[in-house]
Amino acid sequence: MVKNKFILIISLCFSILINVPRITLLWNNDPIGYFVNISWVDTVYRCISVFGFSYLILKLNVFTWSKRSYPTRIFLSMGGYILWMILFRLFNHVLHLGTIVNSRFDGFVYLLILLMLLVIAHTIQLSHKSKTDALEKERLKQEGLRNELMALKNQIDPHFLFNSLNSLSVLVREDQ
Repeated sequence: MVKNKFILIISLCFSILINVPRITLLWNNDPIGYFVNISWVDTVYRCISVFGFSYLILKLNVFTWSKRSYPTRIFLSMGGYILWMILFRLFNHVLHLGTIVNSRFDGFVYLLILLMLLVIAHTIQLSHKSKTDALEKERLKQEGLRNELMALKNQIDPHFLFNSLNSLSVLVREDQ
């Protein structure tokens, strides 16, 4: 559950950070924003697109493919990147969105996002692995202490039983 919230927060942060220049151009009514044809609809579409891409890549790399090797995950993530770019450009064309600069720049931006997300996903997995290793180590330590205690009890029990029977034997001989 914590991982899901963490993935949502990271995806939202990526979406906002990648689109900060567009949002500031629109917010300030900058003339450059009119020159490159930036609109609120295009900015919202890009925010949703980056959020979806980030969420998909993190979710797949942290949960689904966590048992696979790192090179395999990179290869599969690159396939996801290519598919996402095809869908992104298709929706861009259908919705008549986009700027003058976006056709070449978008692929580069999404590639950088993919690389950063792969590093973040790997970091999340390493963090999770270290936590599970620490819990396992603590469990084994507790189990070892329990076993040691049981061994000591087993050493004491025959001795205690022998002493008790010996005391009873002495009492029976004295006062029958």
